[in-house]
Amino acid sequence: MQKLLLALAATCLSANLFAMETKELADAKAEYMKAPFGSESARLQYVDKLASMLRRYSFHMTGVQADAYVKEIESELRAHPAPKTIDAEQLRDILLSGNWKSVRHDCQYNSDGSYLLLPEVKGEAPGQWRIESNRYIDAATAGHRTDERYTIAVLNDRYFIYFDKKDMVFNSRVAKTTNGSLPKTASRKTSRNAL
Repeated sequence: MQKLLLALAATCLSANLFAMETKELADAKAEYMKAPFGSESARLQYVDKLASMLRRYSFHMTGVQADAYVKEIESELRAHPAPKTIDAEQLRDILLSGNWKSVRHDCQYNSDGSYLLLPEVKGEAPGQWRIESNRYIDAATAGHRTDERYTIAVLNDRYFIYFDKKDMVFNSRVAKTTNGSLPKTASRKTSRNAL
């Protein structure tokens, strides 16, 4: 009986949390829709809110409802990419201003157009990258036959999120230690592709 009551309470709590999540997304959409059409500052605020939601819910919630919610957020990010007229040099400077963490690895982008997956693996060649317009390009290297091109959804001081037709890649900024190296952090594994 006690297990049944606990399961019922957990189900009710889960449903209540999901209702709050969908309200948060609906409120963010409504606020964005009130902004003047084509307002880049409104888009930036909106995608930053979406990125914050994506980070919270994709890493801390599981289950069918959480998966559906994450897909809805990803759909909104895909619908509101960085404009093609965005200043690629400004995006490049933001990318170079820190290191980034995804669930798979940390990454250090260098001004020479190379990047390193951290911690470094001895003998592994660095990857190559560039930004053109609103596109992040993982350049062809010995291991890749062609450039991999992604559309940037958001690249700011907290998040770097980009996508192609199949995947969405979520990165958050990692603080450097005083000696310039990355702090040792535990990465949470997730079943969601590329997040």
